[in-house]
Amino acid sequence: VLSNYVSRRDNKTVRKYIRSEFRKNIIKYIDDHYNIYRFLEFYDEESIKEFIDENFRQVIGKVYSIETGDGYCLMLALEKNNKDQSLVVSDNSLAIKGKQYKLAQFKLDDGKYPETFKWFISGSINDTLKYYTYLPLFDIQAACGDFSYQSDTGLKCWFNASDYSGNLNEDMFVVKAIGDSMNPKINDGDYCIFKKYGPDSVIGSREGEIVLVEKYDSITETNYVIKEYHHEGKGTDDEKIILHSLNNKYKDIELTDQYDLNDSISVKGIFVGKIKCPLKEG
Repeated sequence: VLSNYVSRRDNKTVRKYIRSEFRKNIIKYIDDHYNIYRFLEFYDEESIKEFIDENFRQVIGKVYSIETGDGYCLMLALEKNNKDQSLVVSDNSLAIKGKQYKLAQFKLDDGKYPETFKWFISGSINDTLKYYTYLPLFDIQAACGDFSYQSDTGLKCWFNASDYSGNLNEDMFVVKAIGDSMNPKINDGDYCIFKKYGPDSVIGSREGEIVLVEKYDSITETNYVIKEYHHEGKGTDDEKIILHSLNNKYKDIELTDQYDLNDSISVKGIFVGKIKCPLKEG
């Protein structure tokens, strides 16, 4: 969740909320004076900071920053009798001083929420859309480099995967990739779809596939990496797993220790594609 921002011009705070707090308090802030609520879509925090520094003015009565899992939203509470000609709100965009921003396609005052925002508000999503339009996004960031420590693998949100060209199913999930060792196939920050893979051991599995590998040890606990998988050798003396980087600037990870091969390494998913983050600045 975004941190508080204070406008340099107006010295007003942009309120932040985690999902549960926002859900609990949102009705309290919907009043007669501010009856026009609109949501701007952004990819990243820097774009939000720039927007606030440039445009936080008296006409915008309250601003809330929200992380939805798909990206970021700013919720603007606009004065209903605004006569400032520098701010124009249409069905799809908000123009401030001639610069256009894309509006999210839902409004508090007409009840038209997309399923991701319903999850954000209520904690639930329409079951008929699970694995049909939306996939679970897990709260891990898999390293496209060496193994990256991540302690929390819980569900972050239901992610809008309608951009994916293939068919979705219950064996699929989404993970955000970090790093550039799998360029050009997978870039830093890409949202990757994986198909669940069942066996607990990677030995003899998924030759040549790009995989999400989980590694566990007593020091770093659970960590993850995305690599191209190769298996060599048949006996215990010459057997090894090679986790290959597509970017030749990076060395491969070779696993030869029998403890790693048999007990602490497992393939959790097979890469099937990428999806774009659906929220962006217009």
